[in-house]
Amino acid sequence: MAAGAAELPPRGGRSDRVPPTLYQHEGAWGLVSIDQECMASQALLQFAGITYNVDNCNNDALSPSGKLPVLRRADDNKPLITGAAGVAEYLAQKGFSLGRLSNEQRTSMRAVISLVRQRLYAATARLEVREAVFNAGRARSMDAVMNDADNAYKCLKLLLRDQDFFFGDSPCELDAYAFGHLAFVLDADLADSRLRLLLGKHEKLVAYVHRILERYCRACGPGWGGGSAQGRGSLPRWFASMRRAPRARASRGTRGRRV
Repeated sequence: MAAGAAELPPRGGRSDRVPPTLYQHEGAWGLVSIDQECMASQALLQFAGITYNVDNCNNDALSPSGKLPVLRRADDNKPLITGAAGVAEYLAQKGFSLGRLSNEQRTSMRAVISLVRQRLYAATARLEVREAVFNAGRARSMDAVMNDADNAYKCLKLLLRDQDFFFGDSPCELDAYAFGHLAFVLDADLADSRLRLLLGKHEKLVAYVHRILERYCRACGPGWGGGSAQGRGSLPRWFASMRRAPRARASRGTRGRRV
């Protein structure tokens, strides 16, 4: 771990009996995390069907990359796994094949993941949007950012077609990244609702989120891990700038809590 980085708590028990632990930003609005990449990482682990623990540490300093999530394997001597891409690589090394993709499909998947990260992940947090589009004198209007997001939604809808997942009947890495964003936008009670309104026009994508929740997440309980979930630390400062002032919320019918 880089010098000056925060230290992870000690692990107890035999390494061959202890599931991996995902360190992440905690949830709000019924979501398991306020961070899209943390949600994508949990989705990957759910797709693979493995048991893992969740630590809502809210501390980016734990990560060698300076940003959560981080996955710690049972063997403390092994390097920490950072980000959803690292989690996907870890699962592949463990023999968990997410989707049965051809080389051509994998190339397409990488391109769409890049689109999701560049056009959608950045567009959700107003602070991140300001940092991304108002720099070096190259300011872009929020209308342009929303137009890019809407085009990305159209791309996802075309790729999904009438399938359960983007590349067939089983989820792949792209499904995790897309779910991390789409589920966040649907349930996060942000001050700026334009992105949710855009997504609401794409009914296939909304149904897609509900399908993943029903098949992979609802029965898992708090944290989704199937192991233990614990919280410590405080939410990051940028979270306060995103959220709407507290208010009473109407029931959302059959959608339920995102836990």
